[in-house]
Amino acid sequence: SSKITTMAFLTLNCDFSDKWLHNEDYVFEDELRGLSSSVQMDGLSPSEYCGALGFKDRSLEREYLKWQARTSESRLLLSYVFCLVLSIFPDLVYMLVNLDFFREAGYADDFFVKNFTTILCNIFVFAVGFGSTFTVFRSKAFAKKSCACVPFVIAEFVFIAYTCIESFRFAYSINNFDNVFRVAAWAIFLAFGILMPYTVLFFMHLPFVLTLEILLLALTMFVVVIPLVMGSWDKVSNQGVLRYLMTLPQDRYCYMNAEQCVNVFQVTYITPVVCICIEAAMIVIVSFIVDRASREAFKNKKIIQFLTEQKERSLETQKEDQEELLYTIFPKVIARDLIKHNHGNSSKLDVLALGRTVARMHERVTILFTDIVGFTEMSQMSAPFEVMHFLHSLFTAFDDFVDMDSQLWKVETVGDAFMVASGLGILEDEEADDAVTVEVVSPPDVSEDSMEYSTDSRSGDPYISSAMEDSSESYYSSLRYGRTGTFKLNHRSRSHVDDHKSPDHQCEDPCSDATVVIDFGISALEEARHQRMPNGEPCQIRVGVHSGPVCSGVVGRRMPRFCLYGDTVNTASRMEATGIPMR
Repeated sequence: SSKITTMAFLTLNCDFSDKWLHNEDYVFEDELRGLSSSVQMDGLSPSEYCGALGFKDRSLEREYLKWQARTSESRLLLSYVFCLVLSIFPDLVYMLVNLDFFREAGYADDFFVKNFTTILCNIFVFAVGFGSTFTVFRSKAFAKKSCACVPFVIAEFVFIAYTCIESFRFAYSINNFDNVFRVAAWAIFLAFGILMPYTVLFFMHLPFVLTLEILLLALTMFVVVIPLVMGSWDKVSNQGVLRYLMTLPQDRYCYMNAEQCVNVFQVTYITPVVCICIEAAMIVIVSFIVDRASREAFKNKKIIQFLTEQKERSLETQKEDQEELLYTIFPKVIARDLIKHNHGNSSKLDVLALGRTVARMHERVTILFTDIVGFTEMSQMSAPFEVMHFLHSLFTAFDDFVDMDSQLWKVETVGDAFMVASGLGILEDEEADDAVTVEVVSPPDVSEDSMEYSTDSRSGDPYISSAMEDSSESYYSSLRYGRTGTFKLNHRSRSHVDDHKSPDHQCEDPCSDATVVIDFGISALEEARHQRMPNGEPCQIRVGVHSGPVCSGVVGRRMPRFCLYGDTVNTASRMEATGIPMR
C-alpha cells in the first residue's frame, strides 16, 4: 500500500521511483515465447498495482506510457487550447466587462493587480504546456524510452502550477464576491471559474494515476483547505445561513418555518460544491475505464506484434534455408541469379520467369567422370539396399574431397557414375573470366529478307548474327536469331577482367583448374582401394578427364538440374568409358 501511495504522488519520470517500484522478475516477451498458441496468450496479463495503477514491470509501464502519449497527441494539444479558452473566458472577460463596477464598488487596487496577474499567469502556463508538448512530439528524443512519459509529466506540472496559482487567487478573492452572490459566492466562483479547465480531463486521456493526482490535489485545496481556513464553510452552516436570513427584509424571509427556510437556502448554496464533487468522480471513473481499455489494447498490440515478428523470423529462416539449399544444388553464381529473380515468386523455379539467362558459355572447364568397374554384375548379385549403402559410402567420401577445394563442383551422380567439374566460376565473389551469358529476348521487328544467314561451325545450325554496343565498359553483346528463338549473348571484356584482377590472380597458373580435378581423381582412386563392393570384390573405378569449352545452365521447372553440355563432356565420358581400371 505504501508503494501505491508513493507512486500516485511521485513524478512519472522519476527514475529512482521507477527502480524502487519495479517488482517483476520476468520480461513480457519472454512470457510470450513460453506460450505455444494464441489462445494461451489471450489469458496472459502482466501484473499490475491494484488494477490501473500501473504495471509492476516498470520497463513495460514506460513502453505503455510512450504508446499512450503517441496515441493521445491530438487530444493533449487540443486540451491545452481549451484550457486557454477557459482561462480567457469567463475569468479574463468577466474582469474586463465588470472593471467599472468593481472600481465604483470601492475594490482596492490590489484586487485588480492580483486577479489580472494570476489570470495572465494561467494563460502563460497553458501556452507553455501547449508549446512544450508540441515540441516534444516533434523531437527525435521522444523515440527514447526514457523520454516516453514527458508529455504526461508536462501535463502534470501544468495542472499543478495552475492549482498553485489559482489557490493564491482563490484565497485572496474568496470573500470579494459576497455582495453579488451572497454567502455562496465562493462555490459559484469555483464551479464557473476556477475549476472549469479541469473539465478537459474528460477527454485528455491522461493515465489514471495522473488524473487522480490532479483532481485530488485540486479538490483538497479548493474544497477543503482554503474554504476551511478562510471560514467559507461556516457561512453555509445552519447558523451561518440563519444569520444571513436574519439580514433580509421580512417579506423575503419565512418567519413561520425558519428551519425549513434554512434547509432550502443551505441546500441551494451547497449544490454547486456537490456538483463539483460529482463531476470530479465522473472524471475519475471515466479515466479508470479508459485506462483499463487502453492497457488491454496495449497488451493485445504487444501480442500481435510478437506474433508478427515471430512469423517474420520464421519466414526469414525459411528463406535462408531455401537459399542454402539452392547454394548446395547450384553454383553460387547461378544460385544468386535464381534468388535475385525469384524474389516474391512462387516456389516453382521457372528459368524464364527467374531471369532471361538460360545458359552460360565457359571456355576453360575441366570435366572428370568416374565409373565403377563391374557394377552391373555386382548389382545383379547383391540386394538393392546393399548396393545403395555401398554407393552412399563411396560417394560420401568423394563429396568430402569436393568440399576440400572451392574450385571443384559436383555436377551429378547417375547410377555408378560421379561427375565433377572445375573452372565454372563457383566461388562466392567469382564470375568466370571467360563466361558468356545467353539470354532469351523477344524477336525483333526484322523481315526475313533483310537477314543474312550463316552457319554455326560446330552445330551446323543456321543463325543470324548482329553486333550490339553496350554502354557498360565491362561487357559487349551480340544477337543470334535461330530457329528456336532470338538469343542475346553477353560477352565479358577480356581487358576489363585483366585490369581488375589482383596481381596474384594475374600470375595464376592457367592449368590450376585442371590440376585440382586431377588431384581429386587421384584421391578418388585412393579411396576406391579402401572400399569393398557388396559381392566381396575390391572396388575398382575408371577415371576420365578432359578440358575445353562447355555450356552450363539450369534445366527443368520441377526438380531443376544444373547441367553441362558440349563436346568436352562427351570426350571426358568417352575417356572414362575406354579407360583402364584404377588409372
